[in-house]
Amino acid sequence: MRKGLLVAGLLFALIASPVSADQATVDALRAAGFPLTPEAEAELLAAEPDAVGDLLLQIVNQAVTDNPAGAADIVRSATTARPEQAAVFVTVASSAAPEQVTEVVRAAIEASPESAAEVASAATSVVPEASEAITQTASEASPEAAADVEAATADSASEADTFAEADDTASDDDSVDDNVAIEAPDDESTDEGTDEGTDEGTDEDDGGGDDTEDDDSDPSPPSGGDSGGDDSDSPS
Repeated sequence: MRKGLLVAGLLFALIASPVSADQATVDALRAAGFPLTPEAEAELLAAEPDAVGDLLLQIVNQAVTDNPAGAADIVRSATTARPEQAAVFVTVASSAAPEQVTEVVRAAIEASPESAAEVASAATSVVPEASEAITQTASEASPEAAADVEAATADSASEADTFAEADDTASDDDSVDDNVAIEAPDDESTDEGTDEGTDEGTDEDDGGGDDTEDDDSDPSPPSGGDSGGDDSDSPS
């Protein structure tokens, strides 16, 4: 009897745990002030445990897209509820509202100071042109992590520059290929024009030769001889 109750208790715990975990995420988001819509809450409660993190990124992205000016508050509340996802929240929010990147960085680090270097690196990867402002903001938000922040943003900025140069090179190569492809029909039309001109000239020459042969092979008889013969044979 006791074994049966123990097994039933374990099964109930396994079934109930995912729902409890999802409910805990929803409760944490609401407690942090995240603008969670009823639809988003239903999706979180219905999601598999392994899918909650990715789904939450989509929800944060939609929230920032709908309200770019509120990006910092959205990231702060999401990071408060799920501090282990601070860097990815910053990546999503910086992509949706790049003009808010420094405020987003500050909010994320205030909610999760231990994530300062990762947050600064993520933001720099998305908005590399703001690397100096990101470094300064992150260092001010977490002075004890200033050295790590500076190193992380420098690495991300360097990688971004490398990718940008690679993209420029690829674009230049594509432009050269396009130009070659555009010039190709001109060469073909030139060849066609040359061939047609040559063929027409040959045909005309052949036609002239035929006319000459016709003139030589069919001479007309003299008209005077025929008339004289008719006059001498007629009776008087």
